[in-house]
Amino acid sequence: MSIWNILFPAKCVFCRDTVESGAVFCPICFAKYEQMKRRRCLYCGKTHNECRCVSTKLRMSSLPVRQRHIFSFKEDMARTIVYKLKRRNLTGLQDFLCRECAHLVKEEIREGEKVVIVYPPRSKRGIMKYGFDQACILANGIGKILDIPVLNIFLHKGSGEQKTLSATERMKNASGAYFLKEGADLEGFTVVIVDDVVTSGSTALALCRLSSSAGAKRTIVVSVSTATFG
Repeated sequence: MSIWNILFPAKCVFCRDTVESGAVFCPICFAKYEQMKRRRCLYCGKTHNECRCVSTKLRMSSLPVRQRHIFSFKEDMARTIVYKLKRRNLTGLQDFLCRECAHLVKEEIREGEKVVIVYPPRSKRGIMKYGFDQACILANGIGKILDIPVLNIFLHKGSGEQKTLSATERMKNASGAYFLKEGADLEGFTVVIVDDVVTSGSTALALCRLSSSAGAKRTIVVSVSTATFG
């Protein structure tokens, strides 16, 4: 064991107990995590990591879209994980969640189709505050695992945090917050949109519409967590 590991032992991201080097959770919390992602969706009855329910806003859009997530945002552990994903640049947690999301993406890809991964870029204010872009990290990690190209095709216009807004305000905020970069071309591609959490579906819908306008055949929204399908 190195001096660094003795002075700064690895900690479980949930309970903060000491864990073996390279581990994300302690054994107890890992069991809780596995149990959390296998809780049943109230809508389809499948486990959350098998659920394919689509948020109401996406479903009502008539766009060809699929949606997958690892776990529900309603649980305390889920909120802690997403909070740390957003605010702490924890490589171990990021790598772990990339592997989890990559499994979902792989299940949705059809043989022979052209696929690219995209993501909603974090605001400049958010990057300045926290020092990283969590959706970008997730997208690139998944792309590396599955050997799928990642495109940075969206521009983010400063627009306030979604979490403080009502459902109607979220929709208006998201629809005006993202733009396609000039020359973005998704003609004939299946587009995987990667994000940390889908709350109301407003951001996902805005990106699906932009992807469709750039020629995407269909979109797959993959997130670490989701808050609701209503």
